[in-house]
Amino acid sequence: MMDSDEKFQAHLRKKEKYYARKGYSLGIDKVVFVDPFFFLVDRRKGVKLEDSEQGLFDFKNQLEACAESCDLESEILFPKTMSSSDVHKYNDMALMNSWVGERLAHDGENVEMIPLETEYTTELANEYNTDYFCYTGAFTSKQKRSYIGGVIFGSIIIPYLLPFAIARAFVPKHVTNYYYLLYNVRTGQSVWTTEREFNLKGSSMGISSIIYDTLYQTKKSR
Repeated sequence: MMDSDEKFQAHLRKKEKYYARKGYSLGIDKVVFVDPFFFLVDRRKGVKLEDSEQGLFDFKNQLEACAESCDLESEILFPKTMSSSDVHKYNDMALMNSWVGERLAHDGENVEMIPLETEYTTELANEYNTDYFCYTGAFTSKQKRSYIGGVIFGSIIIPYLLPFAIARAFVPKHVTNYYYLLYNVRTGQSVWTTEREFNLKGSSMGISSIIYDTLYQTKKSR
């Protein structure tokens, strides 16, 4: 007989299978994105964090464009574009960071935990005219290709492919992890948390399609 934790995990697996088959279709009209992030790491020689500022702005622009295409109303709390007159937005972001930090600290537990600061985030829901706040971003890493020898060996058998094989062998492989954590700040509940991994650059059209699909499911009604 399953204990309460096993039952909860079984429930999560069943729910994820349903969403994978049917889609989420949350029917949400507006989302506030809190400090979207983008990091680029070069793993070819250890772990080296690269300048990701342009990638961060590209990701923000992708987010805005996809939200508009999905007819999803959105606001982005983005410190890079805030001015000295946006003190209240910094405060809103700090409150959300504290709230979500407490929320994430209890992820994986078999109870739906409501952060203590939900009393204050309810005021944010009223201010921004939506209950739904989201943390999203992408983490892209450059990695060595592990099959250089095989690629070149295979091209020896088909000689005219050799120049293309050599070029490809020394182009780094890109792996991107995309995150989407959507919360109802009025109830304290996690609405949708997903992570996807793809062999794509963070600025590619492929990532835009992933963002679009996620926002489309957020906006779409059942």
